[in-house]
Amino acid sequence: MDSTGLAGVLEAIGEGAVVFHGFTDFARDYDLVVALGDGDRGPPRFRQYRFNCCVAAEVRSSLSPEARRASSTSGVIDGEAEPTDHVWGMRGQNVSSATLVSGSSRARQLADVVGIDFHEVRIAAAIHTLTLVFSDVEVTVLRAGHTPVRLGGAPSGGVS
Repeated sequence: MDSTGLAGVLEAIGEGAVVFHGFTDFARDYDLVVALGDGDRGPPRFRQYRFNCCVAAEVRSSLSPEARRASSTSGVIDGEAEPTDHVWGMRGQNVSSATLVSGSSRARQLADVVGIDFHEVRIAAAIHTLTLVFSDVEVTVLRAGHTPVRLGGAPSGGVS
């Protein structure tokens, strides 16, 4: 994907809320599921952004120490306590920015070694900041109730 297409993808991500992120079950690609709201016109729409050949996925907390302290008990996750701000345990997190890291040395080095283009992006959301280095991104419209990972069968990497 060229930088123009990637800019459009990042703009769409920046208008939503992250509801799931993590490596796929085959551990090569990284999925980011974003809810895009229509305001009062209906339920949210969901899009999956699959970052192909993701060689780096860094996740850092964006929460203040006070917010981490307030959410360190399971009451927020269990629904026993009502959060007053963004805390661990929220069901989604609004994205404040999604940007291409221009001139990324990591992406350039990988492109030289592997022989295909790589990109680095930074996605800042209310609870986490994600930095991803990948070769391409695919966008899929999802239906409500989609399951990101389905368990079953023996892992191909072997488990003893």
